[in-house]
Amino acid sequence: MASLVRLLRIRLDSQLNPLQVFLAYDGADYCTRVARYFRVEPEQADHYAVFFARNAANSQLHSSDSQIAAMLDVTLNERLAAQEKGSLVIQLSLWLEGQLPEGEPLLKDAAAQYNMSERSLQRRLGEESLTWNQLVERTRRTLVERHLKISGTTVTQLAFLLGFSDVSSFSRAFKKWYGISPSQFRYKDP
Repeated sequence: MASLVRLLRIRLDSQLNPLQVFLAYDGADYCTRVARYFRVEPEQADHYAVFFARNAANSQLHSSDSQIAAMLDVTLNERLAAQEKGSLVIQLSLWLEGQLPEGEPLLKDAAAQYNMSERSLQRRLGEESLTWNQLVERTRRTLVERHLKISGTTVTQLAFLLGFSDVSSFSRAFKKWYGISPSQFRYKDP
């Protein structure tokens, strides 16, 4: 998003600011830097987005070139198509974060949530070189790394937050991921 805004400020107007910026990350320092760069307070969301005034879309770029514009248009469309594919994985990861405390999330529930068949969901994950189990495991690893930074979180709490049926299952999975137990991971020297 920053690269896009920088390009627009260089090619259109150095004072151009988006109307809205949405972030899927809420670190205070990060949000402060985003607000300073984009010159607008970011809003929390489950996705990243930047919105400009409609009249900015009709602005002519300084020293515009129709051939370069056509090439950039093709590149942008390819990137948007790739982003659209990736966005399902991001949405599923966020959905999984909310489902894990309730237990092992099921593929059929995710498929129903996103209005597709289980086979379609598996195919879409396959396009991203992922299986359902890999996505669940990747989401769990992301969450465990986030939660281990919070002091006072117990291994038992982590196990249940991540949807494991018992602490020993969590400990086995953790040891497979990191080669050490959760307690050793937390207390190892940096």
